[in-house]
Amino acid sequence: MTRALPLFVALLGMPLGCAKLPGAFDGLKSATRVGLAAGSHAHAYQSYAFVYNFANGNANTHQQAIARIQQHGVPLLQQLVDAGAVPRLVVETEPSDYGNLTYAIHLDVKTKGGTVRLPGKQGTDPATYAAAVAKISKATGIPTPAIEGGHGAWYHLTLVLTGLDVEATALQKHTFALQVMQEQVLQGEQADWFDAGRPASETVEDTNHAMALLIDDVGRVRAEQASVLATLALANHAQVPGALEATEEELTASAADLTEWRATHRQPTPDDFGVTYQIPTPQTVQAAVQDELGYVGAALDVARGVATGNIPRTLDGLAGLAPKDTKVKAVATGLAAASKGDIQGTLGAIADLGGPDTKVGRVAARLEAVSGVLQLVK
Repeated sequence: MTRALPLFVALLGMPLGCAKLPGAFDGLKSATRVGLAAGSHAHAYQSYAFVYNFANGNANTHQQAIARIQQHGVPLLQQLVDAGAVPRLVVETEPSDYGNLTYAIHLDVKTKGGTVRLPGKQGTDPATYAAAVAKISKATGIPTPAIEGGHGAWYHLTLVLTGLDVEATALQKHTFALQVMQEQVLQGEQADWFDAGRPASETVEDTNHAMALLIDDVGRVRAEQASVLATLALANHAQVPGALEATEEELTASAADLTEWRATHRQPTPDDFGVTYQIPTPQTVQAAVQDELGYVGAALDVARGVATGNIPRTLDGLAGLAPKDTKVKAVATGLAAASKGDIQGTLGAIADLGGPDTKVGRVAARLEAVSGVLQLVK
């Protein structure tokens, strides 16, 4: 007796014109394909792992800065005002080779004898710094440890600003890389770096999910940047009654947001992929990518080979082709305005960081409300 052939052998031996063969064979290939299981969100997991590591580290740095400013920074400004001086926090920015900014925060103290600048730039000569501290102490009677500690607290914001810059730049480059890869997949290429043989529809769904997480966190970064701008702008009206109380309120609100984020987010695992959000529709994701980053057209150009004849196939390679952060200029403009105590200018820069219905909008609303009460808008 002839033993029956296994089904897949029998199928392989059937004529190619058999009507049922393509569907059956495709199903068999799909069932035996080595790769990501259907419904896997590998890109979402990778993206949220990046988000969490950046955001948690920056939130911790920002919390430390706020605590120091509340303990030493604001009290120093109050002591200077009580001594008849006018303090001013002056932020300087310089572009770096990596697309972000480098920061310095100086403290200018105006007294009857003139203005003394306490330099707040990395690499400042210690002797120059000590001499400036001594001059301020002599003019105001404030002990040198209080001056150094207070200025050091405000200088801590340079670490916050740098960290937020790096986070925004890295996540935007990651988003751009995903956008390019998605365009390649939609054009029929096997470009998914996690699984080249993956169905295009699954890659697109996964990358939309990933970009939603990335864009959500870029919005959080913009809100933190906006809060720093608002804090500095208010602090530079220290001599106006109620301004330092308003500065404290902004610091408290920002600290609460940071505490809430760290309490409700954790390191993702492969099992949950860090998905704890309501994910927007693909149309909403693409609208956000276009609005925040302006990447869609550039990504399509790269995917089609318009921008380069040698398309990278990796995340790092594609990320290197991303346009520069378009919001860096807004941050620099806002810091320049805040350094002058220009509330309107600061609000204008904050508006460039996000709309009224975003986390940035909440910061703007707080600053507008306080500035109205203090009559600081000029």
